[in-house]
Amino acid sequence: MEIQFSFLNEFLLGKKLVPRNWGILLKDIEKDLNELVKSNIGSNDQLSEEVKIYLNNIKDDEKNYKFLNKLIEFLISSKEGEMKTIFGNYKSKLINELLNIKKRYQDKNLYLSEAAKEANYILKFGLSHLEKEQREIVSKIKNTRKKVQELNTTKDKNIELINSELSSFGLENIITYSKVGLNTDYFPRDKISDGLQNFYDKKLKHFSSELFEEINELLKDDVLFNLYLELIKEANVDLVDSDKYIMEHLINFPTLKMLIGNLEKIGSESELSDNEKENKYSIELIDDSTIENSVSDENFKNFVILEESPLLIRLFEDRQLFGKLLMELYEIESFIKRSLVESFGMEWKAKINMNTDTKYKTIIEFYNLVKKIIGKLTESENYEIITFKRNKYVVIEKKVEVFFSIFNNIINQQNLINNLENRIKQYHQDLSESQQRYTESTQKLKENVILLQNELKNLLKKEYIIKGINK
Repeated sequence: MEIQFSFLNEFLLGKKLVPRNWGILLKDIEKDLNELVKSNIGSNDQLSEEVKIYLNNIKDDEKNYKFLNKLIEFLISSKEGEMKTIFGNYKSKLINELLNIKKRYQDKNLYLSEAAKEANYILKFGLSHLEKEQREIVSKIKNTRKKVQELNTTKDKNIELINSELSSFGLENIITYSKVGLNTDYFPRDKISDGLQNFYDKKLKHFSSELFEEINELLKDDVLFNLYLELIKEANVDLVDSDKYIMEHLINFPTLKMLIGNLEKIGSESELSDNEKENKYSIELIDDSTIENSVSDENFKNFVILEESPLLIRLFEDRQLFGKLLMELYEIESFIKRSLVESFGMEWKAKINMNTDTKYKTIIEFYNLVKKIIGKLTESENYEIITFKRNKYVVIEKKVEVFFSIFNNIINQQNLINNLENRIKQYHQDLSESQQRYTESTQKLKENVILLQNELKNLLKKEYIIKGINK
């Protein structure tokens, strides 16, 4: 005969197998059983250590009829059960109290209600909760793996970025790798700084060489100033015979004039030491004591103070001088362009190519050269080189900090990856434990159903099959 599990309690009450107040009676029995176990764990010296460990590991909600039977069997098979009276009764107070509680369970078949109650809880709440828990853990594993994948992608991009940036400075092998990828134990700050110093030194040397060669070409043989003079005279008829006035008052380019004949001093301006920069004068031993203005003192009659050659021109370091040079170049560019516009109109670039006059070819050559020099002095890449010349620390440290920031990001990302991977391991462990609890709960459910079916068969002398418990 079949019984739907959802109607099991009504069936038990209908067959008068259990009393209607079974809940209250069962609660009292479970309370007494729990208190009995707890009191004996601490106070019963006759209990073996093995028994105490067993009792300590049992949870309160597991102290039921099935536990009671197992405990009685356990105690009877231990030394506790060996002590009996001449009538065959157990001397152990604990065993006798447990047998009394078992009798209370059996008198009104309360163990049936307890089994049905536990099975109902497992079916409606226990298994559902564990299923939900496992779904959440699986979702966490999936989401965490996705985060790890995203972090690995970002980390790989940062590794590619730092390698690319270092390679652009000729520092390909400066950061080492281990079997697991980038070696994040050590940031080679000193090696990177030295490598950047060497890189910018070479760039500065090349840049300076090209720049001063172009400036030298611009100032060669005073062709620029003579051309400028001619264009001014063409634009101002009243000044045709005033070359001296024009050169002194209208062509006022002191920075460019200062550079004439001094370019060799600019090109090697980094060669002087700090000590040489400070010492502008030297004392030289001479034999001729008749030199005018020599020191009259008897002890110093064979010495004369000589002034050394002027210090090198600091074009890059002297911001004011650098700015003046740019202003003069801009003025020349603007003047030549204005002259070309006046001669050929706004479309002078197209028309100038068709003009075969040598004069205009020279003008356009100077115009292009001036623009090229201005571009070289103002391009962001070259300005970085100029800044390096002015203050090496600023440029190098700025670059090093950029590399360190990327490197630090890689470290942080790797640490996050490690933490997330450890979290995934923990999730897998949690999932395994939840699955184990699910298996145990399923087994308990089956045991309760089997108990109910067997007891119903014994009590009602008929076989019953409980349905509606499959999950």
